[in-house]
Amino acid sequence: MEVNGEPRGERCAPRPSGKSFALCASPALPSPYNLFYGYAAKPLKIRVKHVGCVLQAPVSDRFYMSHFDSENYEKAMRVVEACPAPEKTLLPMELYEVPITVARFASLGGKCTSDDLFSADLSDDELRKQLNSLMEHEDAVRVASLWAFSGADECVPSDGSVDQAQLGGRLIQLVGQECAQLLVVGDANHNLSSSETHQSLFVEGVISFWNAEMAR
Repeated sequence: MEVNGEPRGERCAPRPSGKSFALCASPALPSPYNLFYGYAAKPLKIRVKHVGCVLQAPVSDRFYMSHFDSENYEKAMRVVEACPAPEKTLLPMELYEVPITVARFASLGGKCTSDDLFSADLSDDELRKQLNSLMEHEDAVRVASLWAFSGADECVPSDGSVDQAQLGGRLIQLVGQECAQLLVVGDANHNLSSSETHQSLFVEGVISFWNAEMAR
């Protein structure tokens, strides 16, 4: 397990009186856009101020699709380019395993789109621009974050094109070490089902992060 990050400075948001915590590990949960910058997803009637967020196994959808199903990915991107009404058109099911609009696929599979936040081939300037774009919302407030990468994530190409620890270090530098910590769990897989040890290391990292934020 590797943990980076010193005690955060004044760049982070002040602690709200009603403290809460958010874990972002699935598309079913509020998006990193909402969690990373401190306000709850729009469907919630009461917007909760977050103390911090944990991004568990952040990976690039573009890298995953282009490396593991390159033929269908290329076909789908040609559909994206030719589609006159992407917001109202479903991508053919033979190109993607679940129903999805052409516009949504374009965001997941395109370079420097609103969803392209974790791609290792982006330059530092491109990554910085992607991360900074999240701050455009008038209600956005930066909160502390723990970036927890799995060292043997099966959703990441194994051809050496992505070094999880190196990518995590770049993201931490760009986000700001005062507000961010890096956790790399050895040879863990994407959802930490690889071993109870990996699960324990992740939980310990989250608890350490939580305790540090509560003491700040």
